[in-house]
Parts: sequence; structure tokens; C-alpha cells
Amino acid sequence: MFFTVIFFILSTLIFLCYWYLTKNFNYWGNRQVSYIKPIPIFGNIFSVIRKKQSLGGFLKSLHESSNQPYYGFFLLNEPVLLLRDIKLIKNVLSSNFQHFTDRTAADNEFDRYGRHLMLLIGGNKWKSSRTSVTSLFSTGKNKSMIPLMSEVSDRLIKYLNETAVNKKSVDCRNFCVNYAIDIVSDCFFGLNAHSLDTQDSIYSYMTNKFMEVKFARSIQIVSYFIAPFLVKAFRMKFLDPTAATFMRDVLFLTIAEREKTKVVRGDLIDILLKAYKQRPNDILEQDKLAAMFMQFLIAGNHTSGNTLAFAVFELSRHQDIQTRLRHEIKDLLKKHGSITFDALQEMTYLDMVVKETLRKYPILPFLDRRCVKSFKVPDYDLVIEKGRGVYISLLGLHYDPQYFPNPEKFDPERFAENIDISSVFLPFGGGLRKCIAARFAVLSMKAVLVKLLLNFHIDKSEDATDFVSFAHDWLFLVSEKELYVKFKPLTKHVED
Repeated sequence: MFFTVIFFILSTLIFLCYWYLTKNFNYWGNRQVSYIKPIPIFGNIFSVIRKKQSLGGFLKSLHESSNQPYYGFFLLNEPVLLLRDIKLIKNVLSSNFQHFTDRTAADNEFDRYGRHLMLLIGGNKWKSSRTSVTSLFSTGKNKSMIPLMSEVSDRLIKYLNETAVNKKSVDCRNFCVNYAIDIVSDCFFGLNAHSLDTQDSIYSYMTNKFMEVKFARSIQIVSYFIAPFLVKAFRMKFLDPTAATFMRDVLFLTIAEREKTKVVRGDLIDILLKAYKQRPNDILEQDKLAAMFMQFLIAGNHTSGNTLAFAVFELSRHQDIQTRLRHEIKDLLKKHGSITFDALQEMTYLDMVVKETLRKYPILPFLDRRCVKSFKVPDYDLVIEKGRGVYISLLGLHYDPQYFPNPEKFDPERFAENIDISSVFLPFGGGLRKCIAARFAVLSMKAVLVKLLLNFHIDKSEDATDFVSFAHDWLFLVSEKELYVKFKPLTKHVED
């Protein structure tokens, strides 16, 4: 009798667990939506959990597996939707933004800094944070930053002359990320991070620590997007706690120094100082300011740094593109005399090269939105219910031969035609939640590419990989292997 009772209890528990884990598995079938059949516990992302694919890679494969305008799948036991139709994507990102204002990421009240990051927050909190820094990214402000960009670029040239010239191989990821750290720190915080001046910059080390690809950290960050319940249950943190504490101290030391000297630069520190003065003893407000400070560092590190590395790597493999670009740069600098905002704006081939880099290597390989008000999909018999997550594969769109023929080829000429591709070319996102620093990021990449090509010839390294593969254990698009190149002083290189 005892064993019968135990067996009955265990069977009931197993049945209840199975029911709970699979209760939503008919969700898309009941709505006549094509979907992948899920498996219990893992849904459709078993390959992501096993690190056989990144989340971005999984969504790309899903995008390529169907011609449907939308496709259902499951993140663990949660039914979510992949959007493929361009009109529907535009509806979600722009036309009907009021229905999709939030990201799918966990709202974690236990995350001291993560709960304030614009990347994660939604609603009025997101709107308020974005509005507070909008003035930093005006055309006038971008123009005023050109001298700083030029100065930091010169530090990079000096660094490469001392450490990289004529070496057999140099991993361009390291110095590109350090350039990005310095450019963001100089332009927005008035700080010299010394990432390019010294090998042991603690500031640079801590900034890079935010993005360390380690097992425990990658699990926590990916969980914010695929398993919000785990984030809350285990009180996970989006940012590395050690690095976050260090950067918080840096921020308030900088604020104190700025208040003492009365220097006004019109940068992010001035904005944060003004907010700090209004509520100097409010710890929650201080955490919010620190989170904003850290977000700028992370965005600069990943968007500008890694994209620049991919651009340098592609130029090393395409000498014809590099030569043409160098000719354009020299011709326009003869006209303008120096690197100015107007000169950079006139460099059309440079713009094409940067855009093609962003197409081939979108640093955030997918977009996600959470439906906050039920939405009837135009032209289709589907209602996206409140609370449902929707995804857009940027890798899928950017590598779709329907929009970008021969997508594996690095071909800046695809951006020469005057056609509207704004609905499928989305490296910085789209709609009102598009990256606020997009123009700054592009401008800083252009400024340093000009300096690099005026000083060096970038050659392909014998150690370089022929095929760029991406890390499976990270949310962002990062190279799995080193991006090796060779630098030769331009004066010693005979050009065609």
C-alpha cells in the first residue's frame, strides 16, 4: 500500500510538471500559425542551451527555414513569434510602435543597475531616460566631437606604430575595442581611459570585463532574453558586479571633480551632474545615473569597437576596396584640408564600406519587442496578444538574397544604388527604439578608418581565418577566432 501511494504521488507530480511545461505547446497550432514542434522544458532552443548555436544564429536559421510572413516558436515553454514580412516588421517597429514599446528582457527589480539600462527597460522609464540624453547626439554635437575623434585616432596610430607595424600578425579586435573605449570616454565623459597608452589600464580592464565571455556570465545575460523567470528566481545581474562597482566609483569621482572645477563641456557628465544635484542623497537615483554611464561604455565597446574590427579585417582581405577608399580619402582631404564633419559626409565610398560592414556584421543580431497592447496584424488572420514576444532576425534579413544578393560577399557597391532598404537594413534597430548613438558610432568609425588608411596599408595575415565564425555563447555578434591582419607603413608600400 505504501509503495502504491508513493507511486501515485510521484506519477501525479510528473504529470503536473509535464502539463506545466507543455501547456502552451498548442498555442500556435490553435491559431493556425506555422511553427516548429517544441520539446518539453527546452522548447525550440535546445541547441542554444547546448551552445551549438547562439540565439542570433538560431533565429537566422529559423528565418531561412520558412517563407511564411511570420513563424511561431518556443523559448522554453513560452510561445513567441518570428517576423519575416517587411510590412509587418515596419508595423511593429514604427507604424504601431505604441503596441510594442517594450523589449522582451526581464524586468529584474533585484538588479541594481540592470533595471535602469535603456537596453532593458520599457514604457515611461525608457522614454524618460532617452529624452534626458537626446541633446548629446544632435548634428551640432557630433560636429563638435570631430577634433576629439581625431585626437584619439592619432593615439591609435601612435600605438600601432609602436606595437604592430611589420609584425606577422595582429589581432585587430584588441586595439579596435580599446579605441572605442577611449573615444566614448573622451567624448562623453571627458576622461582619458589610457586604453591605448598603457597595457595595464584598470579602466580599460573593467570596461572589457563587462563583456567577458565566461560561462556563468553568458548564462545570466542570455537568460534575460530567454528565461526571465530564472533571472528573478536567482537574482541574476546583467552587468558584472565587480566592474559595475568600479565604474560607479569612477562616475562619482568624475562628477565631484567636475563640480569642483566648474568646467562645462556639455557632455554626459554635465547631464548626470545636473541630475545628481537635484537629488544628491537618493541612492536609487545614483544607481540610475551610474547605469546610464555604464551603458554608454558598453554600447561604445561593442558597437564601434567590434564593427571597426570587422571593417579592418574585411579591408585586409579586399585590397581593391582598400585602394579605392584610400584614393577617395586623399582626394577629399585635399579639398577640405583636414578631417572635418563635411569631409566625412562627402566620403560616399567610405559610407558604403561602413554600411556593408554593418550589414554583414550586425552587432546585435536580432531585435525583440514585447506586445503591450493586443495587435491585429493587418492583412492576416492573427492577433498578437498582450504580453507576447516578437523577434526579428537581423542576420536573417541582412543575409537574405532577396534583399542582398550574394550576401556572404563583402560588397560595398550594393549600397551605391539609390533604393530604400531601410526596412531590411537595421544594424542599429528601427523605429523609436533605434540606437540613439547610431550617428555618433558611424562617425567615430569613419574618422579612425580615414586615419588608418592615411598611415598604413592593411594586409591579409597568413594566420587569418578564411571564414569568420561567431561565438555561440554570447548575445552579441563577436568573432569566435582572432581577426588577424598585418600593418605596413604607407610610405614604404608601393601602391598601384
